Amino acid sequence: MRLVAAAAAFLLGAAAALGFDLAPGLNIPVAPFYLLLVASIIGVGGVLLAGRRLGVGLLVLIALLGMWRGGHAAAVDIREGWYSVPETPGVVTIEGELLTDPAPANFNTRLRLDVLSATVDGKRNDAVFKVDVFADRLADTADSGTTGRPVNGFRYGDRYIVSGPYEPSAESGEPVAGRISVTTVVLIGDDAGNPVRRWLASVRQIMAASIERSASGAGADLGVALTTGLRGSLDKQLTDDFRAAGTAHVLAISGLHIALVGGLALGAGAMAFGRRRQVYLLVPFAMVWGYAALAGFSPSVTRAAIMATAYLLARAMGRQRSVLPAIGLAAGLMVAVDPAILASVSFQLSFAAVAGIALLATPLHDLFHRGIEKASGSESRSNVVVYPIVAMVAMSIAATIATAPLVAFYFGRVPTWSVPATTFVLPVLPLTVVLGAMTGLAGLVNDQLGVVFGWPLWIAGRYMSGVSNLFANLGPGLFESAAWSAPAAVAYYVCVTVFLARKRVVAAISSLKSYTTSASGRAGLPAPPLWLAVAAAALAATGLALALTSSPPDLLRVTFFETDRGHMTLIETPGGNRALIDGGRDAEEAVRALESHLPFWDRSLDVVLLTHPDVDHVGGLQAVVERFDVGLLIESPVDHPSQTYAAWRNIADAHPNRTVADPGQIVALDHGVALHVLLARRDDPDLSINDASVVTKLTYGDVSMLLPGDISKVSEFSLLESGADLRSTVLHVPHHGSDTSSTGEFLQAVAPVFAVVQVGTRNPFGHPSPAVMSRLIATVPEHQILVTRDAGTVTFESDGERLWVMTAN
Repeated sequence: MRLVAAAAAFLLGAAAALGFDLAPGLNIPVAPFYLLLVASIIGVGGVLLAGRRLGVGLLVLIALLGMWRGGHAAAVDIREGWYSVPETPGVVTIEGELLTDPAPANFNTRLRLDVLSATVDGKRNDAVFKVDVFADRLADTADSGTTGRPVNGFRYGDRYIVSGPYEPSAESGEPVAGRISVTTVVLIGDDAGNPVRRWLASVRQIMAASIERSASGAGADLGVALTTGLRGSLDKQLTDDFRAAGTAHVLAISGLHIALVGGLALGAGAMAFGRRRQVYLLVPFAMVWGYAALAGFSPSVTRAAIMATAYLLARAMGRQRSVLPAIGLAAGLMVAVDPAILASVSFQLSFAAVAGIALLATPLHDLFHRGIEKASGSESRSNVVVYPIVAMVAMSIAATIATAPLVAFYFGRVPTWSVPATTFVLPVLPLTVVLGAMTGLAGLVNDQLGVVFGWPLWIAGRYMSGVSNLFANLGPGLFESAAWSAPAAVAYYVCVTVFLARKRVVAAISSLKSYTTSASGRAGLPAPPLWLAVAAAALAATGLALALTSSPPDLLRVTFFETDRGHMTLIETPGGNRALIDGGRDAEEAVRALESHLPFWDRSLDVVLLTHPDVDHVGGLQAVVERFDVGLLIESPVDHPSQTYAAWRNIADAHPNRTVADPGQIVALDHGVALHVLLARRDDPDLSINDASVVTKLTYGDVSMLLPGDISKVSEFSLLESGADLRSTVLHVPHHGSDTSSTGEFLQAVAPVFAVVQVGTRNPFGHPSPAVMSRLIATVPEHQILVTRDAGTVTFESDGERLWVMTAN
């Protein structure tokens, strides 16, 4: 337990420094939080170490070291040492090396390159920086001297030439200097990087090709994805079914897969060698690290393999009861190396999956066997068919129980049938992995031999895809979990922890009660009543909850308010910064909307942007600027003769930090979150007020939102002719859905996944236009077109890769 205490202290310290941002910009009072944290550590240390002062002192020291380590990690500027980085958007040509696995990203593949040279404005310079390239195919390499590859055959060690529009990163904290979106990259070599990793990448691609030759359909797709981690060839319908059924997490190799494969190999080793000799543990050890190598040693897989190894070492040392401390120690060491992984979803899922199998798989396994033996009247443990099936089911349910709250919390929208669908799919997962590996290896020896193994792989794939398809088409579909998933997850894990440590909790309470009674007796005072202890605990929990809830959100949140015929959009970044775009028509309505979304003690907005001076955009902004503390005020370049705008003009002119929007501006809202000004026209007598709207694009990782104000088709064509990258995940439909905008060409260029039409219930103009709705439906699935008149206020949340949507109605 001392290992657990030390690891917990370090994790608390690192989490404090990172999660509460104890670098510049701390949003909660420093002193009270530190007092609360140190007091909790001393209290926990006193219980765990029986009041030994040395142990408590060590715990506090470790926690403080964790805070220092976490703060140091948060303060590191990854751009230090970069040079020759292009600072402005434009067309560039770069030569770079692919030194990480390619990753699926919306419509194409993300390639993170180490740039060796960059050509800007015809001038070539050596360069040292990283850039993300989004492409969907390799150029024909027949004449380049390299072996032919599939069009999506990107792999570690490649060297590419890329030419296309470059967009610099908005913040120095981003891991890359910028991004380039192109269709094709040209392969010029495949000898970069570490030779061992390069060889592994080649083996993975060869294995994937062998599986695809030997199997077909869902079996081939799932065999490649679950064996090698290469998901570029997954069928879109298959992916959609897994996502709708709530089994999408099965498609990406993670700690869950490592835990299941390792658990199955553990059972197989025990059956083959017996448990008396520790040699049986070599089987899961070899399987875990072999699978990690075949999956490309991605960070999540490597972390899970380390924790699985800690679990196996604990068993090898005859300390099965100390399995969880061993896993905790492994996690603590990984956090010591990189405290930022505490916030990693894959790290949390890996830890939960491995811990769940370590704690729950054996009791569930025994429970199922007793049930089978009672029902059948025969010994089930000796049955070579029943035993592995029961083992896989037990491990699958254990992993599902341990990870379900995290899945609900991070995905925000949980499919109704996620738990039963996952329960049916997971037992076949390790079998599919094994069959995929055997099919790939057999196919390398002989094509016909590969087909022999490809048939059972096809059956396993058909089963998994069939289960997902079945549950994907059952009603009622998705339900929102964002509102309750966080407290539910905390309560769930607290209850599980208390249950597992119930004997220690009871002993600690008895010890505390005896101590307080004897101490009170010595002092001549009556023993404190139980309600006082409960009240003190509740007060401490409330203080901790306030500290937690005052921390910045960990997601980008964009809210499109339902207003009276106006536009009003609030952006809240993961770091807690806020930007407001327009203020709707009514002043009091704008203030009420903001107050309902912001903490009562914080009345600040970092940026306020007025797209154009029409009353349904500027009407509420005067009250907002008067009642909230606004950092930066950005305005449209045009003027307007209305009295409403004249009143706004008086407020805006007096603001100490005011600027005018200009095309090419990039407003850095947070690390990785930027607002790009694509269009901002100066006064033009031939230009309508609506077409003078400031058009912006919000970007965060792979997710983007186009915010075009009230522009008509005139400005839409200007945007198309400018060559700007308009493709966005979410489109804020221009001019409330008026027929003067949202042309077919514009919608095709944006290619949104969601469209939001901001229009009030009392709109007198018939917005949105039926013609616009028809054009939207031809581009976006109808259920992903959100009209605020019907849906109410619409909120999107994103972690930069995934997107969740919530509506008020």
